[in-house]
Amino acid sequence: MNSASVNDLVALSVGKKPGAVTHPGYQRAGSYDRLEMKAPEGLGLFVLRHITRHYAPSLAAQRPPRFAVIHGPPGEGKTESVRVTCSRHGVDLIIVAASELAGETENAGPAALARLGEAVHAITAREKRPILVLLDDFDLSIAARLDSTEYTVDSQLLTGALQHLADTGTLRTVQGYAVPIVMTGNNFSPMRSSLLRPGRAVFFEHALGFDEKCEIVGKILGTTDIKAVRGLVSAYRKEPIAFFVELRSHALDEDLDLLITQHGLSIGAIESQLNGLRGTVDVVRLQRLAATASTGRPKNYLGRR
Repeated sequence: MNSASVNDLVALSVGKKPGAVTHPGYQRAGSYDRLEMKAPEGLGLFVLRHITRHYAPSLAAQRPPRFAVIHGPPGEGKTESVRVTCSRHGVDLIIVAASELAGETENAGPAALARLGEAVHAITAREKRPILVLLDDFDLSIAARLDSTEYTVDSQLLTGALQHLADTGTLRTVQGYAVPIVMTGNNFSPMRSSLLRPGRAVFFEHALGFDEKCEIVGKILGTTDIKAVRGLVSAYRKEPIAFFVELRSHALDEDLDLLITQHGLSIGAIESQLNGLRGTVDVVRLQRLAATASTGRPKNYLGRR
């Protein structure tokens, strides 16, 4: 059976037209080139090295560890960095959320991996490019032994299926390459040690230095005013990258409120005015927004009178 007929067969099996098989988390190479995002060099090389070990035949023959684990504080751009790195280097990506590996029926995790294998087979037959699977926030999956979740038979089955995948080289492209897998998370200590032992997994600790964080924040804010950016980051050194993304969003909210008041919903006029505001950073304004950012955090209003 040729690759086209395999692709069509998988498509029909999931109720789609031939040639249309994909995955909800599929990201096509070149489709996520966010100009404001720069993957830290160390993390980017870690991902690219993992991909190379699986697609260079002489290296793949040495059976490299199947899982590349990126762990570190939340909100520092682990997932975004993987997405940007793959997109810019011609690698397709499938992002699998932790919740996709759970279900109401026994064996839901292995069944999800089987469906993932079908999608990988169909996509690589159609696109003929390297592909990577990202198990995002995997430390929140049913494979983890968390205080808030019960470690069940399904947890054991998923862990066993992943260990089998790592050891046997299953989950392959239609061209026969074992698909490299990246996991992201904040705390992998609750995971069963056998799953991420040496030989099955390699680790990268993602912790941004001050200069790296300043460079990324400058890209996010769209400014080359390095002095202003360094002052802002220095004032909120302990905050994650996501905090500065939130500041940009709050500043945009203020701009939109003013422009909507002036122009109503005249999208053309609003867009024109916004273009003129890009590239300017008012540090005093951003620091004011930073000081009040906590007001937008979740609160518990139950029981209040």
